[in-house]
Parts: sequence; structure tokens; C-alpha cells
Amino acid sequence: NPGAVSRLIDLGANFEVDCELQPSALCYALGLFYMSIHTRDRSQEQAYYAGKGRADSYDAKDGAVLDADLAARRQAMAALRYESPENARIFNFVREYFTPCVNDLRKVIHVLLKRGANANQPYRVDADSVDEWTPTLFAAQIGDLDIFEALIQAGGDYRRTLTASSSLKRQDALWVAVEYKRESIVNFLRRKLEHQ
Repeated sequence: NPGAVSRLIDLGANFEVDCELQPSALCYALGLFYMSIHTRDRSQEQAYYAGKGRADSYDAKDGAVLDADLAARRQAMAALRYESPENARIFNFVREYFTPCVNDLRKVIHVLLKRGANANQPYRVDADSVDEWTPTLFAAQIGDLDIFEALIQAGGDYRRTLTASSSLKRQDALWVAVEYKRESIVNFLRRKLEHQ
């Protein structure tokens, strides 16, 4: 709810601290936005079941104390989903029910950016990865031009790279957009680069 987010900020909420498993409210909102518009992409779900990402309270309740225990615990949970058509139906219903509305998330992201959320905050998706993502780079992956432009207008650096660049390889927002086949972002960045 964008109104609630705005009101919480008015009351002093700090949106640049960890939010769930994300480094900020903007990163969290972008993650939800991604899942809401790319409903067929199961990469985040698969990574969760593979034990990537931090442990949560559900892991702890099931006895997964070490990172090495996460994959076994989560894969057992994933198997339950496919035990019967009824389980799969329930899982899909619950996922659909809890998938936020795209337009509400879009408004929340705009509120956070207008209030000064950091469009360049670096973070790692996996603890063992050398890639440092930012909300702007993630928006290039998401592929929604309105959100990407809003991040750029809020100071998002589309030239920042995931890893240290070399003369042969530069993994900036244009590279991300090409890699994920986000044509509107590629066209936007090409026009922007041509005018510089």
C-alpha cells in the first residue's frame, strides 16, 4: 500500500535498513515486483529450494541450523508440493493469493524513490557470489521501463557494473538488459548512450 509506506516514512521509518532478507525496502519491493510480473520465472524459487539465501524462521523450526542443512530441508518441503494434485493446487492458490498487485508495487517503488531510497545500494544475491547488484541493475533485469526510468531519475547509475570491468567485458545495465532480453531497456539505454 503506497499510502501506508508514505505514512510510515512520515512517522520516521528507516527504509534503508534490512527488509525481510533484502538490504532495503526498495530492494524488497523490486523483488516482489519481479515475482509479480515474471510469474513463470521460477529461478528465485529454485534457488530457495537449493538452499541459497539466508535461513528463515521456518528453516529453524524444522531444525536446519547450518547453511549446509538448508537444501535438504527445503527440498523435502518442495517434494510435498508435488505429492498430489491437491497439494500442487493448494500451493499454486496460496502463491497466487500472496503475489502482490503489480500497480500497487509500482506505486510503492515510486514513493520510496521520491523519499530518497538509494538506487545504487550494492548487495549480493548469493553470499558466495562476487556480483554486486544494485536496484538499478536489478531493474534492468526486471525489464519494466517505467521503473527503470524512475531509478535513473532518482540517481541510479546504469554504468555501474556487477563485477570489476575489463576492456573486454563490462557487465553494466545494458549488459544485464541484453542478457535477460529486456528490449525496452536496451533501446532506452542505447538512445541514452547515443546522446552522450
